[in-house]
Amino acid sequence: MPGPHPPLGACVLLDPGDAVPEEDSRQICDDTGSCMYIWRRGRYCRPLPDLTITNVEYDSDGERLLVTVQNAGEGSVEHRNLGLQINLADGRYFAAPGEWWADVSIEPRREIVMVWEHIGPEQRALMMGGYTAVIDPNNDIAEESGTNNEYAVRAATRLWLSWTWIDVPYHFRDMVEFSFDAYAVSGGVRRPVADWHIGQDIDWGSCFSPYHCVRHYDNEEYDSYWFDIAGDEKLVIEIVVSHPGTLHGAYSQAHVYSPEYDWGAGPVGPRRTCGYLGGGGEPHSYTWVFDYSEGHSWDTTFHICREDAE
Repeated sequence: MPGPHPPLGACVLLDPGDAVPEEDSRQICDDTGSCMYIWRRGRYCRPLPDLTITNVEYDSDGERLLVTVQNAGEGSVEHRNLGLQINLADGRYFAAPGEWWADVSIEPRREIVMVWEHIGPEQRALMMGGYTAVIDPNNDIAEESGTNNEYAVRAATRLWLSWTWIDVPYHFRDMVEFSFDAYAVSGGVRRPVADWHIGQDIDWGSCFSPYHCVRHYDNEEYDSYWFDIAGDEKLVIEIVVSHPGTLHGAYSQAHVYSPEYDWGAGPVGPRRTCGYLGGGGEPHSYTWVFDYSEGHSWDTTFHICREDAE
């Protein structure tokens, strides 16, 4: 006889009619006649696992999809075959046989990375419209909840980076250098999307002795123009301020902009374009401050724009 589908959790209750006298069934009563059981077993329900996908990344060098699966339940997955499916935005799907990940065990609160090999350029192109990873798509494993087995990845879009402003304390104007590096990152692969350097021979636009010097870049000197970024890629920006040939140390900052937050990007439009030279007042404009000297900062401003933003 085939088992239920999806599989059910199991509970056991001995002597449900309480027909057999047991030590467990003894009661104690107070002067008011109120009684309570000293100890009663009740029923026992087998703890169930709860599978959920917490992250999906694509390793373009290895042509493989990396799916992180966590057991968020109280019970273990013990020596089971796990199925995995990729649902595409157009209704098609890739289904991996359960035997690809055979004899899998996951303790409660632990996670594993399921590696789906041979996701080449053709399959990857189909995924750029967005996709959903589904663990245990056929409901072969009894779980606490079957509603959290999906992980949605948004469609690819295009971003534009624009580096527009640097500012340094006046006495450091002839010894400072800036570098700006940006990458689209997924599955351990860092794909460069910007690689800029401003050397020490800076033609400062305005210097206010003895306070600070500033320089605007308003002719797209440091603009990436449009580049593609997938829904399972993060944008990483790293900026270094250094002082070669001096005893003054370097400053650096890095930040990760994830697709869950639109890669930190905003729309393109009047006074909101990546060429806008204002400060950090717009949601997609960022001013990073590195340090201060006599009240004046090393800082820089850049912008992230998204083609499909509104």
